[in-house]
Amino acid sequence: MTKTLHQIDLARKRKAELDDLGMLDDRCKSALRDSIVNGVSGASANTIASGNQLVAVQSAPLAESTQPIQVSEVMQYKLEMPADDIRKYAQGAGLAVANAYRARYGEDCEFLTANRIIDGRIRPVKAYEQSQIAWMKEIITKYVDAKKKQVQKKAT
Repeated sequence: MTKTLHQIDLARKRKAELDDLGMLDDRCKSALRDSIVNGVSGASANTIASGNQLVAVQSAPLAESTQPIQVSEVMQYKLEMPADDIRKYAQGAGLAVANAYRARYGEDCEFLTANRIIDGRIRPVKAYEQSQIAWMKEIITKYVDAKKKQVQKKAT
C-alpha cells in the first residue's frame, strides 16, 4: 500500500508540474492516468489519484511483486525520473535494455509480455522479471546519462 501511495504522489507531482507549465492537455492526463493504473497493485487497485481525490477504478496489473515490469515503469517508479526525461529517453532506453537482454540470453531469446494500458487501451508490451530491475536500472541510467552528455556537448 505504501508503494502505491508513493506512485500516486509521484503522479500528482507530475500533474502539478505539467499544469504549472501550461502543458496539461487531455493526452497528458490520459498518459498520467494510464501510468497510475498500470502501476497500482492488489487491493489498492481500486483507487487512484484524480486531481486531489482518490476515485474508484478497475483493477490493474501488479507493478511491485511478481508481475513483469517494463522499462518506462523502471524509469518512473524505481529511478523516479522526471516525466520529461521518461518521454525523451524511454524508447531509446527500451532498445538499450532489449539489446542487453539479447546479449545476456541470446539473440533468439523470448521476451516476457505484459498487458499495459496505453492511451486508454490494453496493449501488450515487452516486459522483464522483477529480479532483473537492478541491471535494467544500470543500463537505463548509462543510456540517459550518455544522451544528456551528448546534448550538453552540442550546446557548448
